[in-house]
Amino acid sequence: MMSVSFNPEGEGMFVTCLEGHCILENNAGRVELTEGLSASIEEEGKAPTKAMPINEEEVSAWQEANPEIEPWLQGTPIAPPQAPPPPPVDQNSNPPPMKEVTYGLNNNCSEGNWHWDFTGPITKTFSIPPGGSASGTLPPGDYIATDSLEGGHSSHTGELKNGGHLIVSACPD
Repeated sequence: MMSVSFNPEGEGMFVTCLEGHCILENNAGRVELTEGLSASIEEEGKAPTKAMPINEEEVSAWQEANPEIEPWLQGTPIAPPQAPPPPPVDQNSNPPPMKEVTYGLNNNCSEGNWHWDFTGPITKTFSIPPGGSASGTLPPGDYIATDSLEGGHSSHTGELKNGGHLIVSACPD
């Protein structure tokens, strides 16, 4: 008795062996499974993982799909539930894509322009008059946002790492 689940886009296959002798094999390797073991091929072209005991979640999936297998489950070794291992770190891989910055700024002050500077992959500078607003997006990346109220009464600096949202509806102190 063997169960196979897979991602149709070729990004993974998972096999559990409930009874008998099962084999998970591709051009990169082979793993033999016996009663109560599972293994996977996590990515096309990668060797199968080592055999591991099936866990409670996998047994539940068997029971749900095949209620008549209860007698076979009596002697099946079951591993305690565990979190999946973190993905391996590939030193040659590219970092995850950066996200864009969105901003919505409202100058609720009774007087004085509110100046904004965004410095990052691009630089954007603008002033918002009292009662005015500005909103938009900036290209993906890390930015430093600096604002000041006309007359030098206030100045703040903040970081927007890997994109983010900056929404302000106030009058700076």
